[in-house]
Amino acid sequence: MAVDEFTLVLSGHLCEPQMADMRPFWNGFIELQRKLPKDKPLRQIIAHSWNPELAHLVRKVYAPLIECHEHEGCFYPEVISQIEPRERFKRKSDRQQYTWKSASVQSVLANARSRSRAAELMDGLPLKGGQVLVTYWDLGQTGSTQLSKFIFDESLPNGYLYLPYLPDVDEGYADAWVLAPWPEARKFGRFEAFVLDALAGRNGYLNLFSRDGWPRARVKSYFEVWRAKPFVQYFQKLVLSFLKQFFIERQEIRFPIEFYEDLQHQCSIFLSDHPSQLRTLSYRD
Repeated sequence: MAVDEFTLVLSGHLCEPQMADMRPFWNGFIELQRKLPKDKPLRQIIAHSWNPELAHLVRKVYAPLIECHEHEGCFYPEVISQIEPRERFKRKSDRQQYTWKSASVQSVLANARSRSRAAELMDGLPLKGGQVLVTYWDLGQTGSTQLSKFIFDESLPNGYLYLPYLPDVDEGYADAWVLAPWPEARKFGRFEAFVLDALAGRNGYLNLFSRDGWPRARVKSYFEVWRAKPFVQYFQKLVLSFLKQFFIERQEIRFPIEFYEDLQHQCSIFLSDHPSQLRTLSYRD
């Protein structure tokens, strides 16, 4: 498979349980039409969903090479039976704010299992290689704009794993969409097992997520949480732009402009001297 070709892996709910609103599905389809790279032919599509009653719609709209549609079962007994001691299930997070605070165990496991099964279906594709976009049916319709919008930059190399950036990155990277080389995308076949191990306490993820923090992370203050909000960052950008223009118009006060430009230069040098194997993209209007 040529490196400039593309595979799309879709998973999750086409329509949320007990709802008849199909707008997230159609808006997600439109988002993909707008954002998928024009110079990378989309050769293969894989589909997994919890809506078997809508399988015919998936075939009409996406025409996947491989698909699987199942009824969503109840995951609570499966999880509870693996948690010892049982008191572990009642523990709360010490974080002031976190992205999954309103998510149920059922929805977390449903998304994890659907993504894992979709990744496992990749083994049946005739062509294995190139880049793979792993995402949900409602791409761009849930969460903040910064988090959910798919960003594709053709100038970036194909050999890296790309994920959306969010201010709460200390909790781990967001998974609204993942753009990755084929071998890295296939690893999501083990995603459900990792989530189950985290909930059952067989790995240290929940401790890191809710109590101890990552090696370079810490619990943010209320002010830092507030300052990280997109609308606050946007307002701050407007203020800084106004101040910069103010100083430019008054040539007698040059230090702030020179300091501003030097700071930008030093940041550019630092970023170019410290490349990372994991690069993140943030949404920009």
